[in-house]
Amino acid sequence: MADLREGLEAVEIPGASESEDRAWRLLSAEFEHRHERTRARRLPAAARRAAAGLAALLAVGALMLSPAGAAVREWIGEAIDVGRPDPRPALRDLPAPGSLLVENGRTAIVVREDGRRRVVGDFRQVAWSPHGLYVAAATGDGLEAVTASGEVRWSLGRHAVADPAWSPNEGFRVAYRSGEQVRVVWGDGTNDARVDSSASVAPAWQPRTGSRNVLAYVDRYGIVRTRDVDTGARIARAPITAKMPIGLDWTRDGTRLMVLYPDRVRVVDDSGHEVWSTRFPNGREAIGGTWVPGTEAMNVVLRQRGGSAVSHVVFVARRYDDVVKRSVFTGSGRFRAPVASPDGRWLIVGWPKADQWLFIGGSSRTRIDAVANIRRQFGAGRGARFPAVAGWCCQSRESPPDPAP
Repeated sequence: MADLREGLEAVEIPGASESEDRAWRLLSAEFEHRHERTRARRLPAAARRAAAGLAALLAVGALMLSPAGAAVREWIGEAIDVGRPDPRPALRDLPAPGSLLVENGRTAIVVREDGRRRVVGDFRQVAWSPHGLYVAAATGDGLEAVTASGEVRWSLGRHAVADPAWSPNEGFRVAYRSGEQVRVVWGDGTNDARVDSSASVAPAWQPRTGSRNVLAYVDRYGIVRTRDVDTGARIARAPITAKMPIGLDWTRDGTRLMVLYPDRVRVVDDSGHEVWSTRFPNGREAIGGTWVPGTEAMNVVLRQRGGSAVSHVVFVARRYDDVVKRSVFTGSGRFRAPVASPDGRWLIVGWPKADQWLFIGGSSRTRIDAVANIRRQFGAGRGARFPAVAGWCCQSRESPPDPAP
């Protein structure tokens, strides 16, 4: 039954895109028609309202009956819905314990649970250490380890550094991409070494299930591999597909790896064998996803392909032999990849078009709190990216990283 459902979702409806275009032209023409002042002089006010209402009803009725009705309904949402109503004007505090690590492509900022902020430094990309005391930071021509207050502990000169990832296993290792390589350095800045070739996908550390330091990454051929970075031993390779993965994420217990593709998600075990997979509805593509901490459910952000700038936050979980996909939130524009709170109760999603962050929470993911003026609050001026949350981590104390044998 699951295979049948996936197959039906992937079917391209003949004439769907043409129907969408015709419907959008109808709505646009009607919108202009209602606001045309020359027409306003020809009819009494009551007649104008009746004619406009009838035309709108006819147009919407035609849309709902067309094969592309669902997509057009989202287009209508795009024209009307930009931002959540009554957002908080500033981020005063966080809805869950921990600290945010924010980046805008030029500067990294820490936001504590009570809303206090501190600039870490001028970095392009950043990542928390396991307990939130240190930050791994990409400078463009190198990698640095700094404290959360910005004090540099060590630095490493490398070409085109991107996607730093600090191991959750006591902070003994830091992975990063350098050009077309994936590399690993010890937590004290020593023993930097090449692991393999790399695609433009962030590597992901397996939470420790033994004594090994295991890294999942995508090589330049698009193959997902896991490797013991200390011995060099190859542990697993996920099944090969025609498309390049866009993201990797381990469950908290390290037993499942999410491999996200534009058109589907594939879940594999720590031996590389597929456990389950599901396709996304036709016409939508994934841009990011994360496990709900402590569970085997996930949240994925999907975007409409083509000219329809609509995004969706979708809850995905396996239920027995089926996969449940439930839309949590839909809005106009392009959302950013989701980040989960440490306790798994909240999800934060960036919404650049609305200049908002969405905190999505509650047991059923139905509570949505919006915070506005994100660009102004986090220094995303001209030339900077929309501020993104690079991580949501705890505030517990941590011993300095110590190299493991």
